[in-house]
Amino acid sequence: MTKPLAGRAWPALDLVVFAVTLPLYAAAVPLGLGRVEAAASVAAGITVDPDPQGAPLALLAMRLIQYLPVGDVGFRANLTSAIFGALAMALLARLAVELVTPLRPPPSARQDARAFLAEPIAAGGAALAAALSLGTFAAATSAGFCTPTLVVLLAGLLAELVLLRDIGNKAAGLALSCLAGVAEGVEPTVALVLWPVLLALAIWALRKGARWPLWAPLGLLAALGGFALARAAASSVPPSARDLFVTPFTLIPRGRAALWSTATEIADQAGVVGVLLAAVGLFALAVRTPVVAAWLALNLVTCTLFASFAVVAEPEIASFLPALPMAIAVVFALACVGVWHVSSRLGRARVAAALTLTVILAFPSAMDGGRTRWLGRPLPMRLLDRALERAEVRGVVDPGTAEMAGVFRLARAIGLRPDLDIKAKSDR
Repeated sequence: MTKPLAGRAWPALDLVVFAVTLPLYAAAVPLGLGRVEAAASVAAGITVDPDPQGAPLALLAMRLIQYLPVGDVGFRANLTSAIFGALAMALLARLAVELVTPLRPPPSARQDARAFLAEPIAAGGAALAAALSLGTFAAATSAGFCTPTLVVLLAGLLAELVLLRDIGNKAAGLALSCLAGVAEGVEPTVALVLWPVLLALAIWALRKGARWPLWAPLGLLAALGGFALARAAASSVPPSARDLFVTPFTLIPRGRAALWSTATEIADQAGVVGVLLAAVGLFALAVRTPVVAAWLALNLVTCTLFASFAVVAEPEIASFLPALPMAIAVVFALACVGVWHVSSRLGRARVAAALTLTVILAFPSAMDGGRTRWLGRPLPMRLLDRALERAEVRGVVDPGTAEMAGVFRLARAIGLRPDLDIKAKSDR
């Protein structure tokens, strides 16, 4: 008979997942601008722009990594996303293993010590499958704000899970409060996912006699203050009070067809086996811990819903991109529970079964896009070269689209044709 060890389960799992996924992402990072829509974030990350795009967290990280003597400015900006992406997958592995370990048999049951190896295999495999899904992989290998968004969300989900099991945990409550404040400056969808749950948990904690909700506003305000300072450092324009709060009304629903297509895309990236294992995992959690199952299902629905609310009156870079990896991460967290549940029914073969299922789970994700993920994409810079050749000296260029406007901003940031002025959106 073997009893589970007390404390944090499998403490080396996070580091192992980070060490595996970072080289995978770094190997696919293009030497330069990989996609047209990433140009705006690269330009904002290397200049003090009067109209910054995206989150100060990612902008400041991009500027910090520019001091590394590796590659060009585009490669360094892309590497920032790769580091955030690997960190997000480490957090996903931690979330998955924290979902699985409470489902162990009781200590009185006869257990072989090797049987517990199925837990890190299932959690690490689910994180690797999520890392290789096309939406997450594309976000982590091209400069943007999707991977910082995913890091904040998964950290918030971990804090929420701790509070669901111990509502009086002061550290988790204050961490969730600070993350909810940070989410205001990262991405509106993350804030809208974390805030309602934070409010519900705070009310529940007060009813249970916990005191951390009394300190939660201070943590939230401190995070908002940090966001204001970061925004001031990332822009030459002082922030306004309006910039400190999310504006959910800018997200306009696209209708049932868009919601169905978004759900189909998530299922396609997870694969048939991934969807089935996620359904099994949700059922297993509903039987053992219905509150946790309802919480994960709510997060999955919310992320899927926000992923289909992407189009605004003048669509620029697709704002559903941050929400798509969020939903994929929740699906694979549930799939980890499914892998553990199925393999635990096979007795002594549970470790081999968990390993086999995780390979099958990760295979469709790895094959989606194939080897083309590691091939260079010189098209954006070729488009820029042709546009700059045709531009007149000291002329005013009309980019035409938001993506090409970002490409011209990048050219100006790295010193190509500083004589050109970019026509403002209001003048087009």
